[in-house]
Amino acid sequence: MSETTKKIIQKTNGLTTTLIITAAAIIIGLIGYSCTPTTKSPMDPTRQVNARDLNIEYQVWVAEQKVYQTKFELAAEDIDAQTQQRTAIGTAIQNLAAGGVPDVPGLIQLLLGAGFAGLLVDNIRRPKNDSKS
Repeated sequence: MSETTKKIIQKTNGLTTTLIITAAAIIIGLIGYSCTPTTKSPMDPTRQVNARDLNIEYQVWVAEQKVYQTKFELAAEDIDAQTQQRTAIGTAIQNLAAGGVPDVPGLIQLLLGAGFAGLLVDNIRRPKNDSKS
């Protein structure tokens, strides 16, 4: 080979390496920059979610927790109401047993009201396909 050919090969070999490294860096940079970060969904671990989807799932979870909180508060209020009714009936019975002045109309109203409320609550709680009385 002539000396000129060797010089040309040496110069193009260095340039080729530079071009390949530059192209590889650009490709790797574009791939790394364009990839959307994802993680496993807390609601469905078989699914990958991005930041936007993760935020939506979080908002759904918060709303569900508020619904459960409301259900627990209503259940606690129901128990309190039943306890107050039981206490009122017990007090009325004690007054009658002690020989106090009976408030018969009030006692009847209290018993009927408590019975009606209990019947109503039982009918609401009982599933429609339950045929037991």
